[in-house]
Amino acid sequence: MDGLLSRSMISKEMLKLYGNRVHDLGKCAVLVLHRAAEELNGNIVTVLLDSLQASEHTDSLVQLLLAQDNDGKSAYFMAIERGNVQVLEKLWDCAKTKLKKEKINTLLLATNTLGMTALQLATYWGKLEILQKMWEWAKT
Repeated sequence: MDGLLSRSMISKEMLKLYGNRVHDLGKCAVLVLHRAAEELNGNIVTVLLDSLQASEHTDSLVQLLLAQDNDGKSAYFMAIERGNVQVLEKLWDCAKTKLKKEKINTLLLATNTLGMTALQLATYWGKLEILQKMWEWAKT
């Protein structure tokens, strides 16, 4: 599915329809986003986020960005663990345009069940490129 999305252009109308369906999924949409981030499916993540933006479901978009699984991991954490810069950049771009400052801080300072922040996690996994990006983002 991710490969097919990389070779196709989805119309704005289709994105709106898909965004409405993603919104209707509620918590199941969180599972889809987390799985896509975990499995390095950047194009699926992009379609999920873009469709919610196109359909103007900001509430669902914020929920997706901040939602954590039972281990305290958000899609942001999962992208860091897997070293997926494409997904991480998409999540960050979406967060900085749709989240208020305090919610961005919540995303950056959130901890998993081990008490590690995203920055600590990137350090632990030795993800230098991600650390550099996160440091740039944190400065802004």
